[in-house]
Amino acid sequence: MFDTKKNDKEWHLYKSYFYLIFLTLQRIKNMGLYTIRDFQEGGILSEAYVPKSKYLKKAEELLDKLRQPYLIKDTSGVTGLGKINASRFNSAVENLQGNREWVEFEKCLEKQFGFQTFTVNIFRSSIPNAFTLPVSIDITHLADFSDVLDTNGLKYRESANINGISFISDGLLFNGKLSSGQILAVILHEIGHNFTQMAIELIAKVNAGKVLLGGTIGILSLFLKLDGLLGTNLSLAQKLGMIAGLFANDSVKNKFNAVRRSDSALNQALDIGSSVMSLNADVAMLLNDLLRVKGTLIGVFRNKIISHFKEKALTQMGNLKGNYKSAIVAQIANYPAFMDESFADKFVAMNGYGVEFATGMKVFEAEAHSFGIRGTIDKVPVIGQIFALDYIMSATFNTIMTGEPHPALASRLNTQIDILEEELKRPGISNRTRELIKKDIKDIREKTNALDKLMKKDIDFKSSQYKYYILSFNELITKIQPKGDIRELFMSKVKDNKSIMDTLEKNAKKAEELANKLNKKFR
Repeated sequence: MFDTKKNDKEWHLYKSYFYLIFLTLQRIKNMGLYTIRDFQEGGILSEAYVPKSKYLKKAEELLDKLRQPYLIKDTSGVTGLGKINASRFNSAVENLQGNREWVEFEKCLEKQFGFQTFTVNIFRSSIPNAFTLPVSIDITHLADFSDVLDTNGLKYRESANINGISFISDGLLFNGKLSSGQILAVILHEIGHNFTQMAIELIAKVNAGKVLLGGTIGILSLFLKLDGLLGTNLSLAQKLGMIAGLFANDSVKNKFNAVRRSDSALNQALDIGSSVMSLNADVAMLLNDLLRVKGTLIGVFRNKIISHFKEKALTQMGNLKGNYKSAIVAQIANYPAFMDESFADKFVAMNGYGVEFATGMKVFEAEAHSFGIRGTIDKVPVIGQIFALDYIMSATFNTIMTGEPHPALASRLNTQIDILEEELKRPGISNRTRELIKKDIKDIREKTNALDKLMKKDIDFKSSQYKYYILSFNELITKIQPKGDIRELFMSKVKDNKSIMDTLEKNAKKAEELANKLNKKFR
């Protein structure tokens, strides 16, 4: 899943589950989907790297056309929130997701990756984010996905009947500072989560276990009121969300995707309704951020600037010292999720969009602090500096304490290159593929370095205290952490890139053998 605040991500996940259950209760209508031609037949498994395919190029072209009427060049500050909301209501009224070309865009992704159906659903949030309901949470597979991979590249066998659902916020989709190629790279990252279980088999078992455990707890706490015994204090939304996870299987996903594409009136009504709810959420976010600014300023005026940060650092260190066992447990518990995120990043590079992802992530992180009152305060001299440092310090300690699964930015860029360099070592890859991989590696290095220089010189970035400090912070992290994120070093010992490639190849061969046996049986 893409990077955002944990609570925001969980809440949107719950909302998506409710949406899913609600839609499956509706009557599934017959539909005539817009059919695209085959743009590319696909590669061979010995070459896991796939240069930008005709399917993906067409998807990017369609996405660019679909985004243009709603693009916002500057989403920062309070005015940016207003622009996002204006585009939000406009796209909801126009029923963007019901657009024939949006369905064609989705079908390009279906064809590229072998999904029976795959939808990209717009959820309404000013916070830039994207996530997926990964294939691995489908407990009907009993955590075994070893026989569903096609030998023609990183895609599913047609007979596997795998369905996928992903979500993207309009705060990300309509951000004019990100190109359509960079947005597609984010979507490819989410699609990557749907293939992790074939590369890192542990993920399938962990995710299936989470769904079973969460669903069981949800049912018990909902019907038997065992919250106290279970040591939980779940809201009704959380209980229903956990139960809904049990129904996130291929059959339900297929029905969800069918209704999404066929019942235009229902989807438009839900979209407009969620747009109104998101407007309320933006107002609440503004008020909450104002309180944070107030708290920061009070701390500074009471203790002076140096004393304020000293006191804050000591408080955070004390919290870490007093709860270090919980932090260690959180890091261990979330390590499979880190491996999942790391693979999803690599998946983007394997599909030829490593450059777009690497540069897009840099822009994304620089813009992550710019919306709402945060973006307005950020441009104020002195106060903006204090607020930015406060934010980065709190986020750093929060990452340590919670085991935040997303890799550090430096690591996300390095893994793009690492997986491509591993691909160069694979036997049997063609000279053409080899040259394309070398070009991607060169472009990732050169274009990210050029972007760094541009950011440092750009007056807009200099006027943003957060952007200045986050760039400096990332440079420091890159220098002091092996591979940009020490967790990536551990992963290389547990499941290195060669092992990932070998596992994918093994599972593809297993799927091919099964298909051949079935063909012989029914001849």
